[in-house]
Amino acid sequence: PGASPRGGMLQRSGSAANLKQDLGVEKKKVTRSELKEKQGAPAFCGVVANSKNILITVTTLEMWGASGFLSKCFKPFEDWNVSVDQVATSQSGISVTLSYIPGGFEGDVFRGLLASLESIGEIDVVYPVSVVTVVGRRILELLPKMGPSFAAFKETEVLMMSASSEDVALSFVVPEASCQTLVELLHNRLIPQQGIDEGCSLLYGPSYQQIEADRRKSSSHGDGAEQDALAAVALSEALGEVAGSPERAKR
Repeated sequence: PGASPRGGMLQRSGSAANLKQDLGVEKKKVTRSELKEKQGAPAFCGVVANSKNILITVTTLEMWGASGFLSKCFKPFEDWNVSVDQVATSQSGISVTLSYIPGGFEGDVFRGLLASLESIGEIDVVYPVSVVTVVGRRILELLPKMGPSFAAFKETEVLMMSASSEDVALSFVVPEASCQTLVELLHNRLIPQQGIDEGCSLLYGPSYQQIEADRRKSSSHGDGAEQDALAAVALSEALGEVAGSPERAKR
């Protein structure tokens, strides 16, 4: 088993294709318009973070206007069996994040990967970094609402940005030390609050406080009914004893 679910599962299955087959995941082509219809109304649903990632940037002017250069950049990752998470490209470079490497940051696999990438261009490695992701539905349509929230990045260095092709996530790669503060700031600015923002209950359901209050109310009603039942039984027994007593028979 590996250090992460991804690593362990891929070791058992041998490949991502076999893993999907093992999990019963069927391949189905879905157009962007079909996906948009299934997602529902645009909404922010949460802010999550993935820590202890590695950011690798490969820079070279040979990438400018060259065909097939991206496949050349990704070939070492395939050769060393390293999965890539986030990706960002420009005309002269490519940046990727890695959340799991067989053998770890100081292992032979990572050293071999860097050696292979050095034959392509200049390499820059940043570790550790965190990937802070805003998760939701049709995220790109909500960019205007995110405007004020970008003030949260005033004290944070953003190393990379990426958006999911399914339009359900927008990710920011930041130094590890900035992760927790950024997550809290984005959550407070983007995620609707119960009792304040319209549509919050419809999106998330009842709050923990509401669930707990309903549970206590239900429990209280249940205890009362049980007490009533016990009182009825006691009363019935008491009447039975009185009915069978000698004094009552004389009367």
